[in-house]
Amino acid sequence: MPIQIGQYNTVKILRTTPHGVYVGSSLLDEVLLPQKYIPQDAKEGDEIEVFVYTDTEDRPVAVIEKPIAVVGEIAALRVVDITKFGMFLDWGLIEKDLFLPQDEIPKGNKEARETQKPIQRGDYVFVKLALDHKTNRVIGLGKLGSFIEREDIDLEEDEEVTAIVGQETEIGYRCIVEKDGIYYYGMLYHNEIFGRKNIQGKKHTVYVRKIREDGRIDLRFRKDGFDGIADQSSIIMQKLEENNGFLPISDKSSPEEILDYFNMSKKTFKKLIGNLYRERKISIDKKGIQKTRE
Repeated sequence: MPIQIGQYNTVKILRTTPHGVYVGSSLLDEVLLPQKYIPQDAKEGDEIEVFVYTDTEDRPVAVIEKPIAVVGEIAALRVVDITKFGMFLDWGLIEKDLFLPQDEIPKGNKEARETQKPIQRGDYVFVKLALDHKTNRVIGLGKLGSFIEREDIDLEEDEEVTAIVGQETEIGYRCIVEKDGIYYYGMLYHNEIFGRKNIQGKKHTVYVRKIREDGRIDLRFRKDGFDGIADQSSIIMQKLEENNGFLPISDKSSPEEILDYFNMSKKTFKKLIGNLYRERKISIDKKGIQKTRE
């Protein structure tokens, strides 16, 4: 298969030069892997996996770095620079930012433009990575309306899905929900975060809280009801294992202490340790919780 720009390629090391090695399937289909990216002990004839993109002079180049997303995928990427021509986004490659052309930056409707602040450096924007066939450059497409399903919602409440977490708003984080190659708009509200940090730009396993009439999906980090929080019992037991079977945290501890230790609310923590106590897995006193001997 010919080398594909914007994708991972499994290729052979064909020949060595002072600047690196050429990799590909034949001398007619090869690309340079610069010296600094060559795996240790690699030699001609070896197969390796590389990511291929175009450099600042539009020449194909291979790297062993792994970008946040490849052509065809949707991602939430951080804005690193803004120009009159468009924006440059961090997509995980050290030497190359992703370009989002000015005419691909979503403007929103009139009401949204009046209430939303302009995009700034450090903000996260959703883009779909695409190949500009005129230049062979990988670029971002920011107008995602045609790629997002808003009518035929093939999801159910409490279903486990993957969410790409993007820009923070006054009420929570905008998300794009992904299931079986279909994308939906979603929202993770602040009261569903429970102290989690640095969640933007990453994929997370979440659960459908509600499917709204406008086709957007309200999300949560855990299932509804006790079944959802019971899964977190392993977090407490693991923390006990890591601390010689004792933690100076109990149902008398402050919500802030519990959040710092376990990344969960005090209400959830009390339910969990109550259940673990009834199962005789822990003991509880004023000093904290203790793992019981088996």
